[in-house]
Amino acid sequence: MRYKNYIFDLYGTLVDINTDEWSAQLWKKMAILYGYYGAAYTFKELGKAYGELVEQEKKAVRQRHPAYTVIDIKIEKVFRALFTRKGVKPKKATVPEVCEVFRCFSTKYIKLYDGVTELLDTIKTNGGCIYLLSNAQRTFTENELNMLGLTPYFDGICISSDEECSKPDSHYFQILFAIISPTSAAPRILVLTACISIRAFRPRSRASCAVTSPSWTAMFTRSHNTFLHKQMPAQRKQLCRQKLL
Repeated sequence: MRYKNYIFDLYGTLVDINTDEWSAQLWKKMAILYGYYGAAYTFKELGKAYGELVEQEKKAVRQRHPAYTVIDIKIEKVFRALFTRKGVKPKKATVPEVCEVFRCFSTKYIKLYDGVTELLDTIKTNGGCIYLLSNAQRTFTENELNMLGLTPYFDGICISSDEECSKPDSHYFQILFAIISPTSAAPRILVLTACISIRAFRPRSRASCAVTSPSWTAMFTRSHNTFLHKQMPAQRKQLCRQKLL
C-alpha cells in the first residue's frame, strides 16, 4: 500500500444525511418533551431560547480558546441550560436522551453512500488504518456511527464538539495527526474528505483526495483527485489502480 493512514470526513463523504433543525414541527415536539420534565415552553419560546444559548456557548468557547479560528460547542450544554432556565435540574441521563430525541426528530433521512463499506473493507484488508475527523456533535454522531456499522472500522475518531474546534482550523487537524503519529515524524496520510476541508490537508507528507457528491465537483481544482459518490464502487477500483489503497 502506498499509504498506511486514511482520514475520512463523515457527513457528505461516508454518510448521506438530511436534517432540519428549525422546523416548527420539531420545536413543537421538543416543547412537549421539555414540558414532560416540568420545563414549560411554547415552541417559539423554546426555539428562541435554544438559539440564544447556542450563541452564549459559542462566546464562552471563543474566550476559552482565543487561538482557535473555527470553534464548536458541546450541544448537550445547551439542552441542559434549557432545563435550568426554567428552574429544572435534570437527571444525569435526561440530557443525553433529549439530545437523541432532538436528533431523531430533526433527521429527515440518514444512510451510507453506496459502496462505502466495500471501500473501507478494502483499506482494512490491505492493512490500512482508518481515522475519522468530523465536524459533528458526539451526542448525535456516536449513535449514528454505531447504527450504520461504521465504528469498528476506525482506529481513531476525532469529533469537533469534543475539542471545541472545527475544520478547517489547523489546530483541529493537529489533534488527529498527534494521535496517528505521536512522534515528531510526519506520517504519510491519504485524506478522503469533502470540499469544504480538503484544502487544509496540504503538508508535503500528506495527500488529499476528495470523495464527494456530483454537485460539489466544480469547486475542486485540477490538483485534487475527485471521485463521485454515485460511482463509489468504481472509485475503489480507481484508488487501487493509482496504488492509493
